[in-house]
Amino acid sequence: MYLMDNLLLMAGAGIIGLLILNVFLNKACKFTPAQSGVATSLISIAVLVPMSIYHWPGGDVFALYLSCNLLTCYAYYLIGKGGIKALKTADGKHLHWAPLTVFFFFLFLIIVEASLITLAERGLFYQKEDGSFVSTRFAGEVPNAYQKKESYYNDYQQRLYSQLDRGWLINYGFADIPKVDVTQTFIVEALSKDGIDLKDAIVVASFVRPADQRENFSIALEHLAGSNLYQTNIDFPVSGVWQLILKVTQGDNVHEIQACTEIATKEGVFPKRNKYRPNENVGCKV
Repeated sequence: MYLMDNLLLMAGAGIIGLLILNVFLNKACKFTPAQSGVATSLISIAVLVPMSIYHWPGGDVFALYLSCNLLTCYAYYLIGKGGIKALKTADGKHLHWAPLTVFFFFLFLIIVEASLITLAERGLFYQKEDGSFVSTRFAGEVPNAYQKKESYYNDYQQRLYSQLDRGWLINYGFADIPKVDVTQTFIVEALSKDGIDLKDAIVVASFVRPADQRENFSIALEHLAGSNLYQTNIDFPVSGVWQLILKVTQGDNVHEIQACTEIATKEGVFPKRNKYRPNENVGCKV
C-alpha cells in the first residue's frame, strides 16, 4: 500500500510531527503559541499539497489529513502557554467557550470522516450460513464498462461482429464440480469454424469477483499436445459466483467469451440464491 493511502500512519505522523515542530518553534525559537501555530499550519500545507498532487489519495482523504494538521496546530495554540492552565486567562477567567466549541466540533467531524473512509475502503465482513465470507467493500471499478466512452463501445461491437463471422467453437468447463480450496482442472476446447483444432493459440481465463477486486486473478492455460484442449489447475479462495472472461488469441484474431461460474463450498454445497437478486446465478456454469 502506498504511504499516502495509509490513514492511521499518515494522520499520526502529521500530528506528532506538528506537535514537535510547534514545541521547537515555541521553546527554542521563542515564537508565541499563536505564531508557532500559524507557521506550522503553513508548513503542513506546503508539504501536504505537493505530496497529494504527486499521489492523489482522494478528496475525502486529503481533507482528513489537512483537517488533522490544522486542528493540531489550533490545539497547540489553545493550550501552548502551559497545558490545562492555558484554559484560563491571566485574570483567572475561563477561556471563552467559542474556541473550545470550534475545536471539539472539528474533532468530531474528523472522527466521523475517518470512520466512514475506513468503512468504505475496507468494508464489513460477515460469515454466511454455508461458511463463506462476504465483504461489503466496493471494488471501485465496473469491469467491461464499454458504455463509458462511445469509442470503446464501438470497438467492442466491431470485435463482436468479427468474432461471429469467424465462428470459432469454444467449449469450456471444469473436470469436476468446482469447490473452494480444492484444486480444480479448468478445460477449454478450441476449434475453428470448420472443426479444425486451433493450434498455437494463447488461452487466458480471468476470474472476477464483482464485490472485491482484490480476489481477481488471471491464468494462462497450457495446450495438451496432440489435442485441441487447453487446461490449467485453479484454487478458488471463496465460494459463490465468479465472472469469467475467457480470451483465445491466435495471431491477430481474438475470441472473447464472457460468462460466469458458480463455486461450491468444500463440502459441495452451493451458496443460497440471493432473494433480492434471484437471477444473479442464472446462466452460470458449474
